[in-house]
Amino acid sequence: MDTLPLVTETPDYPPAKFTCRDQETDSRARREDVLSHIGRLRAGVSGVRTPARRALVDDRSPEEYSGDLKEHGNYPQRYLRRGHIPGAVSLPWAELLDTDCTFKSTAELDRILRSRKLTPDLDVIENTRIGERADVTWFVLHELMGFGKVHTYDGSWTERGNLIGMPIDNTTRPERRAREQRAFA
Repeated sequence: MDTLPLVTETPDYPPAKFTCRDQETDSRARREDVLSHIGRLRAGVSGVRTPARRALVDDRSPEEYSGDLKEHGNYPQRYLRRGHIPGAVSLPWAELLDTDCTFKSTAELDRILRSRKLTPDLDVIENTRIGERADVTWFVLHELMGFGKVHTYDGSWTERGNLIGMPIDNTTRPERRAREQRAFA
C-alpha cells in the first residue's frame, strides 16, 4: 500500500464567521409527540390502529420488532423490554439497501413502502433502537421518496422499551414462553 507524505506545517486559514441557525425541530419527535401521534394506549389493548393519515414506522430488525431479540448486532442485551410500539409498521432499514449497501431503486423502494401501506401523504414518525439506523430510513422516506412529514423519535426503543406503563406489542411472548418451558421440562 502506498503511503502519502507527512505534512508538518500548520495550515494558515483566514478567520471565518459562522452563525448557527436555530435547532432543527421539524424532523424530530419526542415521547409526547409519539403519544399524541398514535393516541394514548391502554395495556392489554390489541389490534391498535394508528389514526388516519399517520404512520409509525419501526426500522429495527424483524427479530427486534417481534421481541425475539432485545437488540440486534453486537450490542449488550440491556434490560429493555422486548417488542414494538403498538400500531407500528415493521420496515427494517436493511431492506432499503442493496447488497452493496447502496439504496435500492425508487421503483423497488416504492414497492416495499406500498406493501406496508406507507405513502408520501402520511405523517410519519419512525423509531429505531437508539437512532443510528433511523438516518437511513429518514433519508429514504424524506429525500428519496418525497414523504413530506417524517420525524425521528429521539428516544427510540431505548426510551420506549424502558418506560413503565407504556404498552408494548410482543408477538413472540407466547412462543418464547413455550420454548422456555420445553427447555426446562
